[in-house]
Amino acid sequence: MRRRLATNRLSVRYLIPLLDLGFCVEGEGEKVTEVSGEYAITSPGDWCLLCAGIVDGQAAARELASPQERAILRQRGYVPDTPPPAVYHLDGVITSLAAAEVHNLAHPCREARRYLVYDDLKGELLPLKVQRQEGCPVCSPEGVLGLGDLEPLPDYLGFHASALPSPGINGERGLEEHDVEEQTT
Repeated sequence: MRRRLATNRLSVRYLIPLLDLGFCVEGEGEKVTEVSGEYAITSPGDWCLLCAGIVDGQAAARELASPQERAILRQRGYVPDTPPPAVYHLDGVITSLAAAEVHNLAHPCREARRYLVYDDLKGELLPLKVQRQEGCPVCSPEGVLGLGDLEPLPDYLGFHASALPSPGINGERGLEEHDVEEQTT
């Protein structure tokens, strides 16, 4: 989620169209309850992944939490312990649908479908319409639209300054500037 959060923000800041693909496989016990995928194509000045609900701010916050906070969240059941599975056929279907849409945007032959969900269990395609959310912290006029290098990118890589020793506490040496650079690269 944090990668989507960062990519979405960069796309809006630098006015770059964004193609996002997502996949979902869920189940209860031995029964598969959902197999789906989606693509979204955003354009500068239109809506963003946050407006579409593709980026979940709470899930991103959980990913960005310090290791200690994540351990507490995991105990409380907020952080899943298993990585999402990859399903080859679903990857191929969504990638092909997205490629067809990019082709359609370059050489229109039908109405654009910039957000499409594929439900594999039902065999259905569901095109969705998205509107920019009023006051979106990313793509609204109050957000970062077109700011480019004027706005620094938040630390979405998960580097937590709170985990670093503080300079001068109990006579301990704090991290020097070059120590911090080594840990972030």
